[in-house]
Order: sequence, then C-alpha cells, then structure tokens
Amino acid sequence: MTASISLSLIKKPQPSASTFNLEADLSGPEVKEAAQTPVSEVMSPIKATTDINDSLAKALFLMVREGVSRMPVMQEGRVAGIIRLSDLFHEVSSFVLRD
Repeated sequence: MTASISLSLIKKPQPSASTFNLEADLSGPEVKEAAQTPVSEVMSPIKATTDINDSLAKALFLMVREGVSRMPVMQEGRVAGIIRLSDLFHEVSSFVLRD
C-alpha cells in the first residue's frame, strides 16, 4: 500500500515582515555603492612569494613565517599560480604517512 499526500494540504510558508527581499537587497543603494569600492581596499597584500622551482619545505617555511594561508608562485617574474597551506600540508603528510 502506497501512501499519498494531497498537494493541496501542503502549505508554503508565508513570508514574514522580517523576511528580506533578495532582489531589492542586492540592488539597493548601499550595495551599488559598495560595488564601486576599489579592490585595493579589500585585498590582502602579498607578504611572501615562492619560486616555481623552490622546495615544498621552503614554501611551507615562508608561509608559516609570514602567517599566510595562500602564496603566489612566481616564474620568471610573473605569477604562475598560487599555493595553499592545505596543499602543502596534504603533500607533506601523504609523504610522511606513506607505508
């Protein structure tokens, strides 16, 4: 025997006065003003970089010393990528814990 539910018995929750209007909230004057903020005002400065040929140990040392969780990886003076502390932790721990 299969149970069935009448769709007419299911009621949608009614929005309350405290429910926000997403469209209005995202297009309001405060959001439009905030969207004009220069990236330089919210970005994190680069505290350290590593070269694409540096060892994982050196990159890890630099990140810990500078207290950063992400660091640009440079190649010939240009950003080639970014390394995350979690990437380094994964690589080092998989090597250490290898059977």
